[in-house]
Amino acid sequence: MDNDKLVKLRPFVRNFLKKASSMFEMYVCTMGTQCYATAAVKVLDSNSKYFNSRIIAQEDFKVKDRKNLDLVLSQERGTVILDDTESVWSDHTKNLKVVENMTTLGTKK
Repeated sequence: MDNDKLVKLRPFVRNFLKKASSMFEMYVCTMGTQCYATAAVKVLDSNSKYFNSRIIAQEDFKVKDRKNLDLVLSQERGTVILDDTESVWSDHTKNLKVVENMTTLGTKK
């Protein structure tokens, strides 16, 4: 990644990815650029075991500031979405599990 980027992995993320990969086909879907997403995935999945080339970035979205499942090759009813921003998934709220943003993770509210 660029020298000005820091990637902080969530606690137990590698165990989660290992277990989740046995149950799901996993994608990275980000409002970041393709370049950023590819670099972040290299940190998260350096051996390409979990995501391979399944990266969807801002250049791929048809509607700005909105994520959707159009580019995910599975049925919506069998899809689980983990994201820290609920508003970008307005078309798929039934599939969404909101996770705490890493900037606030572990801080008192």
